[in-house]
Amino acid sequence: AIAEGWDHGVNTDWQKEAMHTAFSHNQYLNLGGTSAGTKYDASLNYLSQNGLIRTSGRQKINAKASVDQSFLKDRVSIGLTLNGSISDNDPVYNQGSFLKSMLTFVPTINAKDENGVYMQDPSRRDYNPMAMLNQVNIDSRDEMLLGNLRAKAAIIKGLDYNLFLSYQTSRNIYGSYAMKDYLPEYT
Repeated sequence: AIAEGWDHGVNTDWQKEAMHTAFSHNQYLNLGGTSAGTKYDASLNYLSQNGLIRTSGRQKINAKASVDQSFLKDRVSIGLTLNGSISDNDPVYNQGSFLKSMLTFVPTINAKDENGVYMQDPSRRDYNPMAMLNQVNIDSRDEMLLGNLRAKAAIIKGLDYNLFLSYQTSRNIYGSYAMKDYLPEYT
């Protein structure tokens, strides 16, 4: 049963309100070659994805560069590879509760009242899914850098000396903001 005063004579489709057609695009650029004992390769990739939920999505940039040099009649070689990425993510706050609310929130009320305040249904103790999307903001950034240095020396036929050094670092930056009236007080 719908609590008194919560039947506004509408039939709100919360899935239609909260979701949209998601688009993504991917761009890739690669440059590579060889010259006088040197091999090089560099690539750049950009990915942009809009999520099915209106406020969700991510953008990601990957970059990779490598160079290998051989000398002394290919008896000695040295190489360096750097790989880095930055990913900016806009996830949905409390996704499980959001999906439940999107599927079960009372359809007989509008998303907002005449004053622009998000409507809540205290009899069902569900949250308005549009309030969940628009009153909580989450930003997350993941950064990663990986470097590899390798060297090889042919000491005598059948005996090689190999050296590998590697470095990796990563960082996650996370921030969230909820408007003060996001969680309604039930009476």
